[in-house]
Amino acid sequence: MMIRTCVGCGAKRKKDELIRIVKPNGLKIDLKQREPGRAVYLCPKLKCLKIALKRKAITRGLKTPIKEKEKELLINFFEENYGN
Repeated sequence: MMIRTCVGCGAKRKKDELIRIVKPNGLKIDLKQREPGRAVYLCPKLKCLKIALKRKAITRGLKTPIKEKEKELLINFFEENYGN
C-alpha cells in the first residue's frame, strides 16, 4: 500500500485515492498513474486544488513553473469531475 500526501490539504491517503499531476512535457493529469516524471498528488476535491495553487505547492513539488493556461485546465478538470 503506497501512501502519498495531498499537496493541497496535507492529508495522507492511499496513492489510488489521489489525483496524480505530472509534468514530463507540459502539465498532465495522470489518472492511470503510469506516466514517468516528477509528480504531485491531490485529493479529488476542487478545494484542495485551489489551496495548492494559492500556496504554489504544485509549482514547488514539480520544481517547475506552471503556465496560466495549465492552471485553467486543472481548474476546469476539477470543476467538471470533482466540483465539491
